[in-house]
Amino acid sequence: MKADPEVQLRLLDLQAHDAALARLEHRRRTLPELAVIADADTRLAALRADVVRAETEVGDLDRELRRLEDDVDQVRRRAERDQQRMLSGAVPAKELESLQHEVETLTRRQSDLEDAVLEIMERREDVQARLAELIRQRDETQEVLTATEQRRAEASKEIDSEAGTAAEQRTAVAGELPGDLLA
Repeated sequence: MKADPEVQLRLLDLQAHDAALARLEHRRRTLPELAVIADADTRLAALRADVVRAETEVGDLDRELRRLEDDVDQVRRRAERDQQRMLSGAVPAKELESLQHEVETLTRRQSDLEDAVLEIMERREDVQARLAELIRQRDETQEVLTATEQRRAEASKEIDSEAGTAAEQRTAVAGELPGDLLA
């Protein structure tokens, strides 16, 4: 089809607007914020899972600690009761030796349980420190994600504005061209 040179120039203007719109769409798809957001989302999901695991571990250690402390109290009360019985003098001589042996056994058991309590407390302290660090990292990552999403929204708004202007200009140029040439 033969077209007037002036119309051909307008057709090149239309193509320039189409290219500008394509560049804007490419820019929208390749915003650097999109990669940061994807990375932050992945990291945030992993950190949230790690926080839940650490919180669960703290809960488990708390339950174990309470159980051991209850056992220590039970052993201590029993040893004190046996000690009182020995001091009261109401125990026959035959039972006194067995009662002394039981008190010694209970004392060793109490010491073992108290060592276990201390070990659990140390483990809990370590897990609490790890949990605090995970929470800090999670909150920091959430802040990065929020700020990046805001930057992405601003960039998208700017692209939308530019695309709107380019689309209006393209429509104006396309309206000046003959329909058969556009096709």
